[in-house]
Amino acid sequence: MKSDHGSRRPRFLRIRISLQRVGSTAPQILERARHCLRTSSYPPVRTLNCQMIGETLVICGTVGSYYLKQMAQELVSRLELPVQIDNMVSVKSYEDHEHN
Repeated sequence: MKSDHGSRRPRFLRIRISLQRVGSTAPQILERARHCLRTSSYPPVRTLNCQMIGETLVICGTVGSYYLKQMAQELVSRLELPVQIDNMVSVKSYEDHEHN
């Protein structure tokens, strides 16, 4: 098998799809994502919110661990929404809450 490192394609490609082309609207996408978060089996994830900025779905809020931040993103990404997802969730540990 011949390998040419100079012409390798990137392993990850970011693809943007117009909402109009797939027939989805921002309110529909938001409702699906919010429902997914609200019905999570992880109580802290249920407190998160999301918003549309252009054609990007932004997950926001605060959780107590990086695991929960990743789970929120994973849950929403499983919906296979036709938008880019940006995870802007803050992680604040219990100790951080006590010091503030």
